[in-house]
Amino acid sequence: METSSMGWVKLNFDGSVVIMWLPLVLLSVTLTAMSYSLELRTLVTTLFQWLNVWLFVMALLMRSIEGIKLLSSFCGDLSSNHIYRETNFTADAVANLGHGLNHSKLWEWGLPLNCSVPFFFDLFGPACPRGFCL
Repeated sequence: METSSMGWVKLNFDGSVVIMWLPLVLLSVTLTAMSYSLELRTLVTTLFQWLNVWLFVMALLMRSIEGIKLLSSFCGDLSSNHIYRETNFTADAVANLGHGLNHSKLWEWGLPLNCSVPFFFDLFGPACPRGFCL
C-alpha cells in the first residue's frame, strides 16, 4: 500500500482505502460510498419497478371503473359512490377477509364472526373521522 506525502491524505477512487502520510488506514470511504450507491441504485430500480406495477394496476382499476360507469349509464336507477372505510367498517372487514381466502365465499344468512364487531360498530357506533381505525 503506497502512502502519500507528509501532510497529505491519499484518496483512491478505485475501491481501495483512504490512508494518511503515516502508514495508517483511516477508513474505506470509497468502498462504503460504492456500496451505498449500489444499494441506492437497487432501491431506486425496485421503486421504479413497483411504481410501474402500481400504475398498471391503477390503469386496470380505472378502466374497470369507467366500464362500470358506462354500463350504469344505461340504467336509470343505478348510481355509485366512493365510500371510505371509516364509514363502512363492515364492508372493509369483509373485503380484508376476502383477501386472505383462496377462493370466493358467500355467506347467505349473515356475516362471518370476525365481521360482527365492525357490523355492530357501523350500526350503533358514532360517525368516525377519516383515518380512524377500529
